[in-house]
Amino acid sequence: MTEKSSSNRDSLLQFLKENQGTEISLKERGGGLSLFGKLTDFSELDLCGRLLVESELSLETPDLKVTLTLHDELLGVQVSGNDHANPELFLIAREVPYSRLKFGHKKT
Repeated sequence: MTEKSSSNRDSLLQFLKENQGTEISLKERGGGLSLFGKLTDFSELDLCGRLLVESELSLETPDLKVTLTLHDELLGVQVSGNDHANPELFLIAREVPYSRLKFGHKKT
């Protein structure tokens, strides 16, 4: 992992931890990803010394949710139907390098 990638990942991890329950924006510089929603879940799981971090973002569209998975070099993003919709019928997966991410609080 490069130093810049590690720094961006650490910044995103800290941001997700500190902003549970708030509305945020997550965008990809120069890309097609642009998400706005409320952080509703955060979990860290130690898998034999390797930390798995996931967070959930509820979108303004009630039938969709976003799962964010922090990997070493990139952020995994999965948009799917929520528990009330059928998640098997709708799933978009994308991988975004940390260097291309821009995140912050939702602008009102």
